[in-house]
Amino acid sequence: MTDSKAQRDQARRLWAGSWSGVIGTHSADHPGYPFGSVVPFVLGEDGQPLLLLSPLSQHTRNIERDRRCSLTVTESGTGDVQQLARLTALGEVRRVEAPDDASRYFRYFPQTRAYWHDLGFHFYRFGVDRLHWNGGFATARWFGREGIIQTNPVDAATEQRLVDELNRGDGEKLRHYLHQLGNRELEGKTELLGIDGHGIDLRDGERRVRVELDRPLASTEDALARFTGAA
Repeated sequence: MTDSKAQRDQARRLWAGSWSGVIGTHSADHPGYPFGSVVPFVLGEDGQPLLLLSPLSQHTRNIERDRRCSLTVTESGTGDVQQLARLTALGEVRRVEAPDDASRYFRYFPQTRAYWHDLGFHFYRFGVDRLHWNGGFATARWFGREGIIQTNPVDAATEQRLVDELNRGDGEKLRHYLHQLGNRELEGKTELLGIDGHGIDLRDGERRVRVELDRPLASTEDALARFTGAA
């Protein structure tokens, strides 16, 4: 694997394992100045961030004036922050009405369902144009979408079906599959949140955890065969 391919894969892993980031918008109140704020998100069925935003927030008002934004995610860790990986996406953010993958967002952030129903929050999708990767000293480079932004090969209905099945009862099927992947430390109250082509997302207590699959999923049929035969 060349350095470029290795870095692209590292960028994909960071992107897929992030559920919040710093969104940079153009300030409507102070023209010419950038405005940064932290937002939660999930990757939708198209592999791009789906956000649920308040109409009262400053960043939402900025987006309604200028859709051009950035979204930066960073590797967690200690030590020299400049040695931690980070990825910044550039693109446009557009409001979407009741998207098909809203249920995926609510699985990851169940408390936000009330925000949508009762508080007037709206869904927005971040359409990624290009990305800037920095994995540490002398590794910065620009990437296009290829290999990082990936459509989920598992359709939404099948993903929900598999989530329900693997979380049923005491989660024995899920624990069995995690053992097959070599993840034996996640044996508490672990809940499956989502499945995509390269990994599964879990809620383990109060934290979200990303687990990479041993081999990528090619299709919905592949997911059904792999996960329904996990126990």
